[in-house]
Amino acid sequence: MINSIGQKPTRILRFVKMFLQSPKVMANETAKYFILKLPPFARRQLAPIERNITQNLRGFLVKDIVKNFSVTEKFINLYMPSQTPLDWSKSNWKEFAAGLAPLGRMYVEFALTTVVRGRDMVSLLESHSYIRRKDRYLDIGTGYGGFLRAFRDAGFNEVIGIELNQNLANYAQANIDGLQNAQVLTGDFVKDDFSSLGSFDVITCNDVIEHVDDPALAIQRMSALVNDDGCLFLKVPNKDHIAFVKSDGHFKIFGLTQLLKNNAADYYAACLGKEKTEYYYQMGEMYQLDFYVRQLSGNGLSAIVVDTPADISIDDVAHSMDDLKQAYAAWQQEKKPDLNQEIAQKVVIAVENYMNELELAYYKITDDASKKQFSDRYLQSFWNIVAFRHPFD
Repeated sequence: MINSIGQKPTRILRFVKMFLQSPKVMANETAKYFILKLPPFARRQLAPIERNITQNLRGFLVKDIVKNFSVTEKFINLYMPSQTPLDWSKSNWKEFAAGLAPLGRMYVEFALTTVVRGRDMVSLLESHSYIRRKDRYLDIGTGYGGFLRAFRDAGFNEVIGIELNQNLANYAQANIDGLQNAQVLTGDFVKDDFSSLGSFDVITCNDVIEHVDDPALAIQRMSALVNDDGCLFLKVPNKDHIAFVKSDGHFKIFGLTQLLKNNAADYYAACLGKEKTEYYYQMGEMYQLDFYVRQLSGNGLSAIVVDTPADISIDDVAHSMDDLKQAYAAWQQEKKPDLNQEIAQKVVIAVENYMNELELAYYKITDDASKKQFSDRYLQSFWNIVAFRHPFD
């Protein structure tokens, strides 16, 4: 039929228009594919219909994303156009996501799961009875704003998010659209004075502290805003987790987490082939678990590490170490030759020191205490730390 359009254009195009304008077809991505296969002159004739079909499919996709992730349509319409290239010819999330590149899909899914992750946070805190009162909630580095919606839905009377990045603040504002007693403030939590906000029953800083230049000061300021009998929750990525050394959680770069901030920034820029003035690298120094616990305790809070299952079992450590060695060998062969010699050598030294320490610690496991210490250091991808302010301390 497609080939015959060139022979009898008027009659067949009239039939095609009638067919494509039926309600069921207008919402079908096959119709979009059909139009794309038509000759150029026919596509020009059907351009208005093609636009309508695309718009309908986009509407179905948006509704499916809302259904799957509980974000607002306003958020989707603001966020999605910033992610290119996007194929709006798909009418549901599953098919749409299948067409995304792996790294792009990771970023998009992280944004869309913002409310889901917020609900998971509420569930974690409630399951351990860490929430003593549901009055005021503060989210530091609120990002896409899903935690604000999740905590408001959980019964908190007031929710406030603070976000440094204006674009992210706009996304967060879109995600709390329609919520009462919810707001997003733009500013630098470490440099700006937010003491006028008062105190809060729950404060969260989720996967944010590793981006801060001065985490000790950030923790000090967060601690000062914790209400009596309130809690501060930190979720911190573990730089020494075996899988993160193989491929870090933010940029998927081998060995990145083992470098000091400035060296990591140079390595990141080199991997992306950018000039140093152009690179986008928003990471601070990354520390081990005891650093964060000490900082919280030093600011008058009682800190505990939430016991969560490790991502890698002790029985799988040997296999994971072999995987890491293979990844290192592949990096030396495929990536190292393209790097500046000085940067490459810093990666080599850092990774080999890490692997030696990992292997030594593994063979020193003798009892449950040493097993727990090893697990916290190398097998836990994220540390969940809760710190309380007791009213009579």
